[in-house]
Amino acid sequence: MRKIPGENLTANGKSSKNKTPSKGKTMFGYNVLGFGAGGGAAKYNIDWLIVAGGGGGGSVRNTGSNYLNGGGGGGGSINSTTNQEVTVGNAITVTVGDGAPGRPNPVVIEKVLGGTSSVASADFTTVSRTGGGSGTVHNNTQGSPAAHPAVYADGGGSGGGGNYPNAFGLAGPDGGNNGGTGTGSSPYAKGGGGGNGAVGQNASGPPNSGGGGNGGAGSPNSITGSAVTYAGGGGGEKKKKIGSGGSSGGSGGGGDGESNQNGQNATVNTGGGGGGAGGPGDPNTPNYTGGTGGKGIVILRVPTANFSNTTTGSPTVTTDGDFKVISFTGSGSYTA
Repeated sequence: MRKIPGENLTANGKSSKNKTPSKGKTMFGYNVLGFGAGGGAAKYNIDWLIVAGGGGGGSVRNTGSNYLNGGGGGGGSINSTTNQEVTVGNAITVTVGDGAPGRPNPVVIEKVLGGTSSVASADFTTVSRTGGGSGTVHNNTQGSPAAHPAVYADGGGSGGGGNYPNAFGLAGPDGGNNGGTGTGSSPYAKGGGGGNGAVGQNASGPPNSGGGGNGGAGSPNSITGSAVTYAGGGGGEKKKKIGSGGSSGGSGGGGDGESNQNGQNATVNTGGGGGGAGGPGDPNTPNYTGGTGGKGIVILRVPTANFSNTTTGSPTVTTDGDFKVISFTGSGSYTA
């Protein structure tokens, strides 16, 4: 009997062609474990959410004759990835970025961002997202608006709130939205920080009674099994002479702007921007500090059937249906 190349003959003379072992199939939402050609290591798919740290709110600068209020901080940038293939035994290293502190005084030219969050593994190119920009502080000794270019409040994610009608923080290369603009005249209200889902609002209102802009809204994500909003912008603020103060931070953890006090801190592990601080309209008062941006977070979603239970950094592990949800509020690792 003639043997065909690539064909094996069984004891009864029937042919049995050589087959390459399967690499695995996707069934019922899972990547079924298999071995690659040559007996490679088993693989499966995971999802993740990366949220960078938020920018800090701008602070009040008391020059002795003026009160220079703070814009809201921008929300951190976000990356959401599904069905990333990983290899059993390979570590996934997680870095969680800190929120930026309230912008120090005097400050005009420093570019202060929230911290970078990332995931890294031998299975894929490192994926990172940079933090939001911090709110501006106007300082009369720096001159005209031309001396306050928007780049000073730019973010890697969303931009911080600005201090003049033509000055605001721009969104960075990792996504997000621009911050709002300031009024440039009494009550020198500042714009809200940009959120991941919407731009920061511009400051508005007549002299001595206007208010700072609200922070831009963040973006919702359901990787945990429930919708949670991340990376809202911080509210901007104004000098308080007449009327109430206070502007709202954007949904997603953005801190409120305040009048005659420090800006509110953003919610921890949301990547929200800090709220801007507001002055009282009295040159004999102290400086106030903008709110701290929210620390970021990294969340992995792993099929329970593949979960190794090997982690560092003390993440929180919960169950959502047939998946394990691993929430890193600080840096650590998960071994697939």
